[in-house]
Parts: sequence; structure tokens; C-alpha cells
Amino acid sequence: MEDKKRKNILVVNGCLDGHFTGSVGIVKELVSLGHNVTCYVFDEYADRLKDAGAKLVIYTVDRSKFKIDKNAPPFAIQAFVFAAAFDAIMTLLLTEKIKYDYYIFDSFFDINEMNKVLKIPTNKFASICSLFIFTDEDYTDLTPKKSMIFIPINKKYNINVQDFLISHYSPNQFKKLILTSKLFHPKPEKIDDTCFFIGPCIENRKKDESFDFKKDKNKKLILFL
Repeated sequence: MEDKKRKNILVVNGCLDGHFTGSVGIVKELVSLGHNVTCYVFDEYADRLKDAGAKLVIYTVDRSKFKIDKNAPPFAIQAFVFAAAFDAIMTLLLTEKIKYDYYIFDSFFDINEMNKVLKIPTNKFASICSLFIFTDEDYTDLTPKKSMIFIPINKKYNINVQDFLISHYSPNQFKKLILTSKLFHPKPEKIDDTCFFIGPCIENRKKDESFDFKKDKNKKLILFL
């Protein structure tokens, strides 16, 4: 690829399995096209990108700092982890010396609020939507308990992140890379020209050849596709 066509691209991965998995194919495709790709990647997922050809910047989350009720639902735990990841990503972005041509974020990151601090031209942003975009305003009806998790971050950066779901559920002006077909989108009439349906990005995973598919008469066999 000619240098003038080669772009410096930053992919900011989140800390949720399904969303990260969808980004792997995008990273590999961008690398195969000759672009210089850097990934901010959660430490638990770094091994899955080690052969992608991208530069990896690994961030971590110190779970020992969380005061979470042991009976709390998984959703609440994810919110705490994501809030810590949000802070780690902001720290990386504010100390990043490279000016990228494009910034591709997991859709759970509230780019609008982050950019009040980052001051990056909005046409350089895109988000990866793992399934489809939401268009109903009632999805943004958040409880105070969820919003409290982001209070320290909002004070630190003088922004107003309400919840890690808000940007995922709310319409925005940024380009969206949607990992499905328009034929499967629940409300195709409400999408606009910021939406790009690129289809599923299926990651090549190592098979566990030792798994025994013989049915145990004392157990039920469940198949996930």
C-alpha cells in the first residue's frame, strides 16, 4: 500500500467478551489492508490479538479496589469493571503522542463525553456495534444506582457519563460498524448514512480436540451455535 493511503488507526477495545470478539476480525482486516493499527486491549484478551499484526497497548483493571456485594448480579460487576476500564482508556488517550487518522471505539464508550476532554475531530471516530443499534429512547432510562458508578470519573474529567450502556443504546452522529446484515436489523427504517453493515466478524478460535461429544445418559447435552 502506498504511504499516502496507509492510515494510522487506533482501535479501543472494551472489557466485555462479546464486544471484544467482534473487534478481532476488524483489526485483522485493517492490518491485512496495510494500515498501521494500534489496539488498546484489556489484559484478559491480549493473547487473542498477539498474532493480529497490530501494536498492542495493554491495560488492566484492579478488581481488588471494588467493593461489590458478593450477591450482586453480573451486570453490576460488569459496570464496575467497565468504569475502571473507561478511566484506564482515558489515561492512555491523554498521554498518547500519536495523532491517529481514525479512532475506532467499542460502542459502549461514550465518545461524545470523552471527546469533551480529548478534542479530536469528530469525523475521525467510528464505533463497533456488536449486534445492531438501538433507536428507542426508553433504553436510556437509567436508575441512579447505575449512574453512581461513574461519579468519580465524571468529577475527575469534568464530563457526564451516565452509564456504560447509554452510548450503546443512544443514537449518535458517529460512523457505526455494525456486525450484522441490514436484513437482520430490527428497525432498518430508522437507520441513517452513519451505519455500515459489515456482517459478522467470526474469529478463528483454537478447537478443543479433547472434548468428548459422546452423550452421557445421565447428563443433558447443550449445543451453542
